[in-house]
Amino acid sequence: MEQKRHYTDFFSVPQDYKANETRESINDTPNTWTKFYPHVKYVEFLSALLEVINGGDKTIWMTGNYGTGKTIAVLVTQKLFMDDESRVKKWFADRKNALEDGETIQNNLFARRNEGTLVVYDYNADGLDANEGFLVRLERGVVSALNENGMTIPAKANLDEITNRLHREGENFFRTRDKIQDKLAYLHSGIKTVDQLINELNRPHNAGEAPTYLLGDIQKVFHEDSIFLGLSTERFSEWIDAVIAANNLKRVIYIYDEFSAFIENNKGSLKTFEEVAEKAGKFYFVPVTHLEITSFKSESAKNPEKSKDRFYFRKLEMPNDVAFRLAGDAIKRGIIPENADEWETEKQQLWSAVSSIANVNFDAHDVSRQSFYDILPIHPMAAFLLKFLSTSAGSNQRSIFEYLKGSANGREFQDFCHEGGPSVEGKQFLTADYLWKYFIERDDLGLNKEITAIHSEFERIKNREFQNRMDDDEDIRVLKAVLLFCLLGRLNPEGHERLRPTVENVELSFRGDGAIVGVANIVKNLEDKHCFNVVNGNIELFTTSIGGAELQTEIAKWVNKFHELFSEKTKNELEKHTKQYRQYHSAGRFEIKVSDVNHTSLSNLNTATRDRFGEGINKDDGSVLLWFVFAKDKNEQTQITDKIKSLIGQLRGHRILCFAFPNLTFCEKNVELWQEYIRQYTQYILENDSTAKGQRKIALDKMEGAWFGDIKQAQSIKVYTANADGSVSINDTSWGHFRTLISDYVRKTLPFCVDFLTQYMPAFGTSGLKGWALSGIQFETYAGQNKQLINIFKNQGITDNDTWFMQNADHPLTKIHELFEKKITNTIGKGTNLSVRKVYIELQRSPYGMKYNVLRSREKITFFNYVAG
Repeated sequence: MEQKRHYTDFFSVPQDYKANETRESINDTPNTWTKFYPHVKYVEFLSALLEVINGGDKTIWMTGNYGTGKTIAVLVTQKLFMDDESRVKKWFADRKNALEDGETIQNNLFARRNEGTLVVYDYNADGLDANEGFLVRLERGVVSALNENGMTIPAKANLDEITNRLHREGENFFRTRDKIQDKLAYLHSGIKTVDQLINELNRPHNAGEAPTYLLGDIQKVFHEDSIFLGLSTERFSEWIDAVIAANNLKRVIYIYDEFSAFIENNKGSLKTFEEVAEKAGKFYFVPVTHLEITSFKSESAKNPEKSKDRFYFRKLEMPNDVAFRLAGDAIKRGIIPENADEWETEKQQLWSAVSSIANVNFDAHDVSRQSFYDILPIHPMAAFLLKFLSTSAGSNQRSIFEYLKGSANGREFQDFCHEGGPSVEGKQFLTADYLWKYFIERDDLGLNKEITAIHSEFERIKNREFQNRMDDDEDIRVLKAVLLFCLLGRLNPEGHERLRPTVENVELSFRGDGAIVGVANIVKNLEDKHCFNVVNGNIELFTTSIGGAELQTEIAKWVNKFHELFSEKTKNELEKHTKQYRQYHSAGRFEIKVSDVNHTSLSNLNTATRDRFGEGINKDDGSVLLWFVFAKDKNEQTQITDKIKSLIGQLRGHRILCFAFPNLTFCEKNVELWQEYIRQYTQYILENDSTAKGQRKIALDKMEGAWFGDIKQAQSIKVYTANADGSVSINDTSWGHFRTLISDYVRKTLPFCVDFLTQYMPAFGTSGLKGWALSGIQFETYAGQNKQLINIFKNQGITDNDTWFMQNADHPLTKIHELFEKKITNTIGKGTNLSVRKVYIELQRSPYGMKYNVLRSREKITFFNYVAG
């Protein structure tokens, strides 16, 4: 029996396949770029660019999802300005049918060329700092373009400043480098001379190579020596003027591709970027990013809102047919030559089963029949969903081409090709449900809430109706297809007819495949199970029973309850996290309190609790309060310092350390996170369905876990302490220094505290105190576990001899001994009774801070030995 062929016998998508051209590939031949087809969105971008550079005071910002052809678009733009005139004119002639007003665009382009225009192309801003590094990178890009075009290079402004300073510092620079080598990533010890370093800096840039990041390391070394160079936007601007004058230019256009990382990494410090953008008129900076600027908005990103006022935004969208042709090209490149004829025959058979779907349901001007044919074995409906899910479902990391190649995000297509084949029953076509895992079962940061909702709905239905069903179950496959259409219906309510959640579209998604028959009946059965509702052929998901006015009323109750919802939970997490630091002190030495800004006040610390930390107060019990203050958002964070200073100012003479996290708010990474948390929380407390309630709880736990994780990983912590004169000291600390910080504070505020006599953990225990007390009295003759602590004392020179106290006048045990001596003299010595209980109450207070544990029993040495003596 002949073995059935799998699709991997016919083709495989090359792992190095890239749909987009690169700067290198577009220069393979002089005519490579002329193959570019100017679709509508590109023409809009080019026309806008030509308009703004003709004396405008703004520039252009190009956005677009991955896989939309941004790179080839801007590379072609550079060619239109800089390539041979005859080649550019021929391109316009060849593409005249695609250019609605090609003659006008061509005339405007050559008018700007003739005035003198230099276009620079740069890419990959990952690791680029927001100030000096950014300016020097721009200089290097312009210098490279001037070299490529044989133009004059004036003395460089900011880059020369760095090289001059390197020459001045000489060997001293490398001595400092060696001291902080462990903090440097690219300035390695193999670079030993200034000339060698400058050669590295001036080396032609390639993305990901050291020169991209080397400047940052150089700056770290300078800063270590307190050297801060005067690099500035003004100096850069003056240098651009010199470039223009020396080369008889009118303007410089700097196109920076793959610029998203710069905005994301520097979103709180975009001043230099803004200043560069303001230079439009002579220098037009054109960022190219995969997200619109609003997508970068977060609690620490107010500057992007200001930055967008300097730009006209143009979003590049890849036409459907272009996307399909590129996907088909990816498959064509991987065809196995010896099986090519057989594959063509098999494709024709496959096409006969689904061609009617393409012919009847899609406009050939939108997607050609050839394009649908070339991407077989992907079903036409699945292909259409794939294209729009890639651009609509928050899928900036989920492109058509990554789906075809396979990656850490999923290998559904690759797996299908290994298992499926033209004659493999049930796996002839990749249908819509094969897109589920790649787009829905994800854990990306900032995941579209609609995707989360669809995933939750699927899990709820599956757990209720299909607990023991496998992924290849017919009901499960159809349900996934339904939910994918519902997702696109929400994301594109006015979208293409074939993207809407209808029974017809679900049927079309499996037509021709033969793997699932009676799809309409399966949809009806799913409806009968209350998975969704069907009205006039339109599928509508059931919404939760909790909603409307009831939900909004409950949300209003909790919207200002950040403290109530998180203070206790955060306190519990901090108690667990700080136990590793607090365990070297007596149990109960530290108390943790957590509050938000609105609850950081004296009224939120009752008198009884407050007195336990107060020096000279009867209820002082030697405790130290560690008060952590957190902010819900940036607005609250700006109030923290004033709130803490006001609080501590009223609590002089109290043992209180306040902590704040200057770079952390609950909404730090997502400005809407609190609103989302409240919505999930209110739905959770109102929900009656146990499955839905469980899903809400999982969502809440995930958000809370992320918050607690951010706290534990925080790199910057501010600690506030009160000074004797009423002022407040504010210092930087970290979790790495936390143990030392709190221990030093105890030494300072409780100088006669015995916590520091040992780090032997049993000494801080609270059980078997009688035995520990007796071992202290018997001292030399006691054995067992207690003997270990005796030996620790002896190693410190502590003995049970009375002369030891006289020889160690400042030791905590001596101070305690003196207190007993004083109390006995004033009571027993005068014929009255001594209350040991009252003595121990006093020992709890400052400056002793005695706690109820082994060491307290051990201190009975001083009392009983004194009485016995």
